[in-house]
Amino acid sequence: MKILHIIDSLGIGGAEVLLRETLPLLPEYEHTICYLRKPDDLYQALSKHPIYFLDYNTKHSFYRTLKRLRKVIKLIKPEIIHSHLFLSTILCRLAILFTKTKLVTTIHGQLGIDPFNKSTLSLIAERLTTSACHSIICVSKFVLNDYDLYIKKRAKRYVLFNFVNNSFFDHGRTNTISPIVHPLRIVAIGSLKNEKNYFYLLKASENLNDVTIMIDIYGDGPERERLQNLINEKRLSVSLKGTTKDILNVLARSHLYVICSLSEGCPLALLEAMAAGMPILASDIPIFREVLEDSALYFDLDTPEDLANKIKMIASGQVDIMQLGYKSYKRALEIATSDKYIRQLKEIYSELLAKPE
Repeated sequence: MKILHIIDSLGIGGAEVLLRETLPLLPEYEHTICYLRKPDDLYQALSKHPIYFLDYNTKHSFYRTLKRLRKVIKLIKPEIIHSHLFLSTILCRLAILFTKTKLVTTIHGQLGIDPFNKSTLSLIAERLTTSACHSIICVSKFVLNDYDLYIKKRAKRYVLFNFVNNSFFDHGRTNTISPIVHPLRIVAIGSLKNEKNYFYLLKASENLNDVTIMIDIYGDGPERERLQNLINEKRLSVSLKGTTKDILNVLARSHLYVICSLSEGCPLALLEAMAAGMPILASDIPIFREVLEDSALYFDLDTPEDLANKIKMIASGQVDIMQLGYKSYKRALEIATSDKYIRQLKEIYSELLAKPE
């Protein structure tokens, strides 16, 4: 069976890495990939499959990109199209209008925040193009509930957590979290953008002068310069490490994983840390309560001192981080294995194909 996967870019992000990890686990299908724009860091990793670059630049190139996508669909004649991210999905729906092609869409984050809250036109486009013959995969119940606030229940909905490469679980099985020797090494991973809330993390670190720590932040993005300026100004024990392809070794060198996001869908970096057996400190927001349950320590986003106090408790040995790491590993086993993900994804494909025309 032929499946066409379409995604906004092939940069290194949660949706893109999920696509890279998924395709080798579906060898019985014939895969083709379309992406709208650069970056294309994952191009080589996916190059065993046919890849089409649609060269979407601005909103003025929308119609040109739509015509190119229609040509690809006509050429390969897929039984299913699997779209990721908002723009790719809207283009797909328009490209297959009045055809019998089946479409499944994965929603990776809160559309109520971005794009619906930022653009009324985006909300109108979603409402006009979604159909009962489509299927929607949400990466968490929280994302599904958010989507349901805006879009009537027409398309079939599923909840399917992201999954983690087995190499992280292999590390988690043997990770015993050695006793903390100072400095306490803390790691945070994610794009340097507002939603990741790194300024909160820097504010909390200002209250840790009496603790020997090193905070490493991996990722890149529009807030890098402002973050670096604040680190320099306050002389904080924080390093912006840029991007890396060796996340597992980064986690292996760290004692504690911190995620202070304002909003998320189901972040792959968090699932990887859980699978690797890392103790987790997380902002107290609904999505993390759903993903982590009782396997993490939570902190109040209104009070940076709360995060600082919990780090002090860990540094002084008041928290059993070995037990905390084991709980996060066990939770990842429950929700984020590749076997579970692929089994459920195949069931979704089968149900979609079984729908009447």
